[in-house]
Amino acid sequence: AFHALCLGTPKSGTHSIANMFKEFRSSHEPNEVFMINLINKKAKGLIPNDELNNILKSRDISNWLEMESSHYLGIFVEQLITISNDVKFILTIRDCLSWMDSWFNHQLSRPTLADNSVYDLGRNNYYSRGHEYTKHDEFLKELKLYPIRSYLEYWNTHNSKIIETVDKDRLLIIKTHQISESSNELSVFLNINKSLIDTNSSHEFTAKAKHEILKKLDTNFLHDTAMEVCGDLNDKYLPEKAISNILEA
Repeated sequence: AFHALCLGTPKSGTHSIANMFKEFRSSHEPNEVFMINLINKKAKGLIPNDELNNILKSRDISNWLEMESSHYLGIFVEQLITISNDVKFILTIRDCLSWMDSWFNHQLSRPTLADNSVYDLGRNNYYSRGHEYTKHDEFLKELKLYPIRSYLEYWNTHNSKIIETVDKDRLLIIKTHQISESSNELSVFLNINKSLIDTNSSHEFTAKAKHEILKKLDTNFLHDTAMEVCGDLNDKYLPEKAISNILEA
């Protein structure tokens, strides 16, 4: 019926998007272990671009999905735009502060990962950026979390790369807090009947617990770091979720 890839960050609604398309061939984060290792090989320069293009194209054909929704796709956006002219892209985007808070809740509500696990490798792929902890976020180290700047850099890099790479007529940007109201946009964008999109499944994957890590951080430190790293992108695409307004609230 259509060929679409949703490639927002983790905790931006990719699971919800996948579940809204139950009437179609839809999957959330298929081939997870394979994708984590492929991202790692790409980051280390261990795989030529031509080979990477062929792998991603073969994988897409093999899975034969109408909707693949996965944050793992984001790093490959430059390759994915070439696999087929009919592929359309959806970017779910959440303001950088509530996104970071949600990610902390997600990670801290799960068992601690072994240092050599594949999922620990996956987090290192995203957040291990060589930053030192500051006096304000040093307590995160004991929680096995990365420095605040690392998370914000990942958020900015992931979202900006997709926005800058995909042609505007092939990209639909959906704000996370508006996913449940996006059926009209999605149906027009994908040229399908709106009634086939299940918006009742758009909020089934909330965090198990809230740890309120951001409240333990110095507000000025959090504001200045977020504005420096993410301010332009966050406040342009999510003006109603501007960094300064969120911190004041």
